Amino acid sequence: MKNPIKRIKSFRENIEWLSKITGTKKDAAKYLIATKIKKRKPLGEGKYAHLPIFFRRNDLTALREVLVDEEYAFLKPYVTTNHLMNVFDIGAHIGTFALWMLGQNAQADIYSLEADPDTFAILKKNREPAAHYGHAWRVINRAAWKEEAVLTFSNAGDSMSHKLSEKGTIKVLGVTMEKLIEMSKYENIHLMKIDIEGAEEAFLTANPDLLKRIEMLVIEIHPKQCNEKAIRALLAENYNVVEEIQGRKSSKPLLFCRKYG
Repeated sequence: MKNPIKRIKSFRENIEWLSKITGTKKDAAKYLIATKIKKRKPLGEGKYAHLPIFFRRNDLTALREVLVDEEYAFLKPYVTTNHLMNVFDIGAHIGTFALWMLGQNAQADIYSLEADPDTFAILKKNREPAAHYGHAWRVINRAAWKEEAVLTFSNAGDSMSHKLSEKGTIKVLGVTMEKLIEMSKYENIHLMKIDIEGAEEAFLTANPDLLKRIEMLVIEIHPKQCNEKAIRALLAENYNVVEEIQGRKSSKPLLFCRKYG
């Protein structure tokens, strides 16, 4: 059991950062307490930029990493613009990356892909206000894979760590990169972000020629679930710049690949 002093310190720290989403420290504290004492965990509400966001207790890590700590801040020089950008968000979770993108570029045209049905329900809920504001953001409940087959995922761990598993209980239809591009009707893909818990090797290698159509690629590699060396080699063949982002809390490599400097 966590030391009481450490628990208090952690609680105060969570209030501090979460208040940047909920608007006030009081609202952040009320939500954190409610998720501890109520059997049926309430849905949190907040705002990022001009857009509402909904979240569960087990989404807090993603919320903090992407919207508060700005894990993707390195992209700002490339995406902060008023020009149209075609963006794929592969492994969208509840939509934090898409919301962050819209905060940088209101003209971003985004396709978000999320496999977990429960998480997808929150993603869909977060997308609705954005659509009301006129943002081009579409959401798809499929799993990024090398073929269109029914896949089984484990529901162990938090909402960001569900992986392919024969012992899993979550069943989702897979979708290939080729099919996604066909569905989007994008002629040019300015940015694709991939965070799919080890399925990245299967997704990328099914049709590697498609990487020629993707100007920038951000990918988190999960070395224990895929062949990291093969992925790095494939990316080096298709991108002039492959930069590993430093200073992350996570030990998993995050690569920023681009055709030009």
